[in-house]
Amino acid sequence: MSTINTSNFLDTKQNPSFSMTLIEFILRIKQRVLTCGNENGLSTAQTLTLLYIGATGPQPMSAISSHMGCDASNTTGIIDGLAKKKLITRRESLTDRRVKVIELTDNGATMRQTMIDELESHYKKMVLDKLTAEEQQQLIAILGKLNTTCTGASA
Repeated sequence: MSTINTSNFLDTKQNPSFSMTLIEFILRIKQRVLTCGNENGLSTAQTLTLLYIGATGPQPMSAISSHMGCDASNTTGIIDGLAKKKLITRRESLTDRRVKVIELTDNGATMRQTMIDELESHYKKMVLDKLTAEEQQQLIAILGKLNTTCTGASA
C-alpha cells in the first residue's frame, strides 16, 4: 500500500477538496437517513429524534432540545408526534419529577431497528460491496475513530 503525504492534506487552503468531499459525504448520508425516515412515516425532526434516543437511551427533553438545536416548544411538538405514533413514552425523571424523560417504546425500538437495517442494506450495496475486505475493515476502523473523536463536538 502506498503512503500519502498528509502534512498539507488537512489544510483546506491547500486542499479544499477535503472539506467539500467530507461535506458532500455527510449530506448524502443525511439525505438517505431522512428518506428512510420519510418512508416510515416520520418527519425529518422525528427521524433524527428517534435515532438519537435509540442511540443514547432515555433522554430528558432538555437534552433532546440541545441535540436537535431547537427550543423546548419545538421539541414538545416533535415528541408529541412520536408519542401519537406510539414510538416514544414520557415519564418523570427518577431524580427530579419536574423533568420529563423520553424513551422508545417497543414499537419505536422496532421502527428504529427497521430503519437501521434498511440503511445498512443500502450502504452495504452502495459502499461496502465495492471495497475489498481490507478496505472495509479500514473504513469501519476510521469511522469508529471519527465517531469517538467527534462525540460531544459541536456541530
